[in-house]
Amino acid sequence: MPVTSLTRTVRPRAKVYLGTDMIGAGKIELLGNVARLGSRQKAATAMGMTEERAAFLLSSMEACFEAPLLVQDNASDRLTPLGEELLRRYGALQTALDEAAEPFMAWMDTVARSD
Repeated sequence: MPVTSLTRTVRPRAKVYLGTDMIGAGKIELLGNVARLGSRQKAATAMGMTEERAAFLLSSMEACFEAPLLVQDNASDRLTPLGEELLRRYGALQTALDEAAEPFMAWMDTVARSD
């Protein structure tokens, strides 16, 4: 769980490196928004990025796997079972990281500069 002070939230973020590629919270958030909103375009808009940027991030993430994370169905996008499993497992990883880091992050909040 993130530690919240009066001025900020202190939280670790999981990044998974696969060779020279990386999957982190931003790409996972984008994938989750595609699942929730049903399209890459809507997910990009919701995150304040261009559709081209979203397409690049999603394709760079898909390049890490032997099967696709998304499929297009008419005008909508949906996650494959692999995409759903990636969201679930990354969420579990982030939860475990939050729990394990809680004492350290609470300490950081007491000693870090507040500006």
